[in-house]
Amino acid sequence: MKIEETKELFNLFFEFMPLYHKNIGAIIRKDDDIEPKCHKNQIRAMLMMQRQGKITPTRLGICLDLRKGSLTTLIDSLVELNLVYREADKEDRRRLWLALTEEGQEYLAKKRKAHEKHFVELFSSLSEEEVIELKEHLKKSIEIMKKLTI
Repeated sequence: MKIEETKELFNLFFEFMPLYHKNIGAIIRKDDDIEPKCHKNQIRAMLMMQRQGKITPTRLGICLDLRKGSLTTLIDSLVELNLVYREADKEDRRRLWLALTEEGQEYLAKKRKAHEKHFVELFSSLSEEEVIELKEHLKKSIEIMKKLTI
């Protein structure tokens, strides 16, 4: 029985992903007047750094599902825009950390405000009960997904 349930779960994820990208990804891509104009992956990378405080390039690549070459280009662009900085680990010089600059933090604060406005609009068609239910299901899904970490 577990195999059949897992197969159905697989299909549900592939139904969920395009819906996520269509609805939630569209909010991240939305054009606004906030400068500099960053593309979706740059914003996603900065959101991940904000959440983690600091992160290694390897971990960031895993979180964003980006290959090393694409990731290096992405990081270089964020450093050039002075939104992110690189820092060598004080205990292991081979390890590199990425973190937001003050300018990057200010930029993300503006983007988050814009994103929140769009989220409110997107979810306004749902009842309060549906929003609460979705929130609880997402919390539970995250809890379960954390158990699967490879």
